[in-house]
Amino acid sequence: MFGINLSEFFVIGILALILIGPKQLPQVARTIGRFMNELKRGADVFTDELKAQVKEDVHRDYAKDPLPLDPNLAKHDAERLEREHQEIIKPQSANKDPNAKDS
Repeated sequence: MFGINLSEFFVIGILALILIGPKQLPQVARTIGRFMNELKRGADVFTDELKAQVKEDVHRDYAKDPLPLDPNLAKHDAERLEREHQEIIKPQSANKDPNAKDS
């Protein structure tokens, strides 16, 4: 939890007991716990809203430009990507000296 091991947690507890005092320590611990709970709830709400917005954006984009259901499209895209890949590789291999030995 928070990257704190047991010995570090123990030291923090002792320091809190010394600095805050035994009477106020339970109240401070409750306050910190409530704050952490509210922080977690806020993060969960933010995450849920972000996911809903992304989902809405994806649906809206798909409604504007739906993917074609052409089965040849995937083959065409694969061939295009292969050609682009070969064009990238050819200049790199052309710069190598065929007589040079790899070390």
